[in-house]
Amino acid sequence: MSEEIIVNGLIEAVEFIGGLDKQATYAASLAINNTAKKIQQVEYDLSNKVFTIRKTWNKPNTKYGINRTYANKNNLNASVFSQAPWLDQQEYGGTKTKDRNRFSPVLVPNKDIQQTKTRLVPKRLALSTIKKDPAKSGAFMIGGNWWYRKNKKTIVPLFFHESSVSIKARYPFTETGWAVVNDIYQDEYVKAFEYAISTAF
Repeated sequence: MSEEIIVNGLIEAVEFIGGLDKQATYAASLAINNTAKKIQQVEYDLSNKVFTIRKTWNKPNTKYGINRTYANKNNLNASVFSQAPWLDQQEYGGTKTKDRNRFSPVLVPNKDIQQTKTRLVPKRLALSTIKKDPAKSGAFMIGGNWWYRKNKKTIVPLFFHESSVSIKARYPFTETGWAVVNDIYQDEYVKAFEYAISTAF
């Protein structure tokens, strides 16, 4: 005498368990990409708060923008980054000896008339404009410093010549990114895995 034991769905269950690694990998790539997308937005918002943005250099998908790469099932890595050469010193601090690696010496704005968030000097007197066309800007150089004539009797300093300046750390790029990872990645993975499971049948 024999008895046949039938477990409904056993074959399907074994096949599904064998495919869990694929679902887990897919979920991981989805969670990583969703987290990277959030980091990109947070870093972009932070850069707008920290810096006076001109010409939207930090815009995603531009040369110096806050950009990202994507993870996939074969490469579970994504990155959020910027190629802007001045950001390292803004994140970690340091000593600046050249003006954006193009001009030497360092020219420091006169803080009495130029402010970080409020431009009190006309755009034509921005350093980039002065360097490009001093005559058009109306600025001129005396002893390495840039000036402009406010009226017939008054000239005003715009930029002072310094051999070097100390840069304070003020843009916590890496710290901010990891804070987002620690805050949302686990939840993103749970949601992604649930989605992966729901679409496996």
